Amino acid sequence: MIGTIVVSLSGRDEGRLFAVIDIIDEQYVLIADGKHRKLDKPKKKKLKHLKIFDETVDLTDITNRKLNEFINLIRSDYSAKR
Repeated sequence: MIGTIVVSLSGRDEGRLFAVIDIIDEQYVLIADGKHRKLDKPKKKKLKHLKIFDETVDLTDITNRKLNEFINLIRSDYSAKR
């Protein structure tokens, strides 16, 4: 599950894409997008407020810039399918 791309379904960040950075427990995860939510300060979010995608990103040696670029690629595909 770590590295999975998700979209927020509620809150101020509704509709924005993120990557799961860490799992806290069965209800909560930490998410980041590399731009608004950096890797060093991820957001705590309930799983029930996230839609999980099939895409994943390898978080080994990733930077905020690389994460943001990857999410932008996924976002363009996601927007084209809507």
